[in-house]
Amino acid sequence: MPARRLGAACDWLHERTGLPVGCTAGGTSAAAALEAAAEHDTPRAVVSVSGRPGLARPSASARVSVPVPLVTGDLGQQLLSRNRLAADGLRCLHRVVEIAGVADPVSSDAALHHVLWLTTDWFTDHLAGRA
Repeated sequence: MPARRLGAACDWLHERTGLPVGCTAGGTSAAAALEAAAEHDTPRAVVSVSGRPGLARPSASARVSVPVPLVTGDLGQQLLSRNRLAADGLRCLHRVVEIAGVADPVSSDAALHHVLWLTTDWFTDHLAGRA
């Protein structure tokens, strides 16, 4: 249900603005963002930050066609392992991005600054179609 609502919100935003739409999600919402990208044509990129993308249905993960970075801290071994495993199920352009020195990439100002820069750069490249 969250994926359906997110996909509908992306469709609504794109219909009203004509702009490309991207999703940033953390926690369990990362799975919903991936499923929305698999089910809807509107999202053009997804960024998972400290997310649980492995909770997305495997059939949905395999259908995601938009570029996806999975951002996590290099000290959070359990979440890092889960993101690496989720990456194995993606067939789209993707990468696991490890923020050095933190378990959670939004736990410190410096790490959060890095995440914001990375997210902005990813959307600039992929929503504008430059990548």
